[in-house]
Amino acid sequence: MSLQHAQIVVLWNPSAGTSASAAHLRDRIAVDQRLQLVETSSRDDAQQAIRDAAGRGCRRIIVAGGDGTVGAAVDALTSENRDLELAVLPLGTGNDLARSLTMPLDPDAAVDVCIAGAAAPMDVLHAEVSEGRRYVANMVTAGNSGRYTHLLTDEQKQAWGPFCYLRGVLDVLQDLTVYDIACSFDDQPAEQFRVLNLFLANGRTSGGGVTVAPEASLDDGLLDCILILDGTPLELASLTADYVMTSFLNNELVVWRRCRSVRISAVQSLPFSADGDVLGDAPATFTVQPGALRVVRGPAPAASA
Repeated sequence: MSLQHAQIVVLWNPSAGTSASAAHLRDRIAVDQRLQLVETSSRDDAQQAIRDAAGRGCRRIIVAGGDGTVGAAVDALTSENRDLELAVLPLGTGNDLARSLTMPLDPDAAVDVCIAGAAAPMDVLHAEVSEGRRYVANMVTAGNSGRYTHLLTDEQKQAWGPFCYLRGVLDVLQDLTVYDIACSFDDQPAEQFRVLNLFLANGRTSGGGVTVAPEASLDDGLLDCILILDGTPLELASLTADYVMTSFLNNELVVWRRCRSVRISAVQSLPFSADGDVLGDAPATFTVQPGALRVVRGPAPAASA
């Protein structure tokens, strides 16, 4: 089979977090006659490569990159090319969608799953913000959590999850922005909230494996909306303790709703990020597209003893 007629196209992002250390894997892919390797250097490159692959009758796109490259592919596939299957070869530093898909995080192990694994329907989020529209695979975030995480160690991020900035840099408690927002869940009357953070989750993790939405599922047709309300320093300390010790979703500073759509407006500027990329500002509407893509899943996690 010639490369021009290969049924699987691999989009390789040479700028992804671990791509340099995976040069041997790139070489392996380049000589595999089942695969066509295409290097992409931008979001536009990746999306054009997908359109080209669809025009040649390919059946599967393997995205070898991080969450940003995966997000670009998901947007292109959902917008124009839903007949193509998606597989995620994790080469980024976060790899959050790959985690929810239970893909091996070792690229050498993941490539075999990407090639031969079975694809199943996956939900996608449709985002409409002031700057335009886009499809999102894993997570939309807004608020304070992204403002201070660059000051924290990986250990602090993993230990304290989405509230690590409260625990790891306590002096920023005096510098938190409180956002006055209104949310309409499934076209119901708007509700008012004063929030520090919000997470709109299709997958479970954000920021490189930090569990933000422990009950989220990629194929349930629902969006997990998690709002972190403003509170006193003592209440916020209790929230971080609940994250470690029990289910933080039950904390009084957490609003957890499952819905098919949510409309959000804000008094202040409230910029959203989607899978690590800037998305746009409120007002915004997010809607679940059930089973919009067929995506390769990794092996099921082993049951705990």
